[in-house]
Amino acid sequence: MSRSVLILGGTGFLGSALRRELENDPEYEVFFSSTSKDEDSHHITLDLLNATDGMKLRNFDIIINLTG
Repeated sequence: MSRSVLILGGTGFLGSALRRELENDPEYEVFFSSTSKDEDSHHITLDLLNATDGMKLRNFDIIINLTG
């Protein structure tokens, strides 16, 4: 069973490097959030100041914050 990982800031320098590494590991299903509009199916749009969007965080086993 794979563990779901959310990388906040997943398109930046560090986030994209970490994302590439984790995507090669079958143990993890990797999702990412960023301010850019990405068409990737694993991109999640989040506004952490919105309570409804904040509830989406409960769906992940691991959350990594790489935002500036």
